Amino acid sequence: MSSRGSWPAEAPFYLVAGNHDSTNAKMEESLRKRYGTPWYSFNYRNSHFIVLFTESRNPAGGLLNQLDPEQLAWLNRDVAANPNAEQYFIFMHKPLFNDPSWAAVEGLFEGKQLTVFAGHDHAYEQSTRKGHDYIILSTSGGVIDEKGFWQGQFYHSMFVTVTGKESSIAVIRTGAILPHDLLNGQLRNAVQQLQRKAESLTYQVPREALEINDDYVMSLANPLPTPWWVP
Repeated sequence: MSSRGSWPAEAPFYLVAGNHDSTNAKMEESLRKRYGTPWYSFNYRNSHFIVLFTESRNPAGGLLNQLDPEQLAWLNRDVAANPNAEQYFIFMHKPLFNDPSWAAVEGLFEGKQLTVFAGHDHAYEQSTRKGHDYIILSTSGGVIDEKGFWQGQFYHSMFVTVTGKESSIAVIRTGAILPHDLLNGQLRNAVQQLQRKAESLTYQVPREALEINDDYVMSLANPLPTPWWVP
């Protein structure tokens, strides 16, 4: 591609199709005509990368919200054909790993180094399951509450560095680089509970209890296992 104000990308681009790319059967048909099968894999150096499609439909046209049998059978063959990768990375739009059906996928990677990335929820959350990192990204441009940082709502991108069997993951937020496990599920649940509790607290100082020159001291303690500041 070349036109005024644009230039070719030096790195290859890999599409992870989401719900807005395949909102209905007609859109999925167009997607397949343009890009081919929306699930695929590739190798780069000693890592194996897998892109899954989360918008599969049943014969009636309804969303399955899990991997369809054809895709799951392909994934079994793909992992079997690539047994010696030092690391495996899975990318998908919806976080289908929160569905019980994901156990069939998870079993394919026992004893392997796996990292899974998803999106869709517009709220960042990291979790660890069976020694594997599972990361739901926030958004790079979708609608969020910009005051909701501790609920995982902020604009960001990810930077992953791979060295053999080791990888490091950084969250690149405007003006900051954050550790990938800062906003994990445990912390987000604690923040939600704290917010609900705070909404129910009220206290009114009686007018007659204070003279003009009196001091009123309030002490606040952070009950969360993380610093109080917003990075």
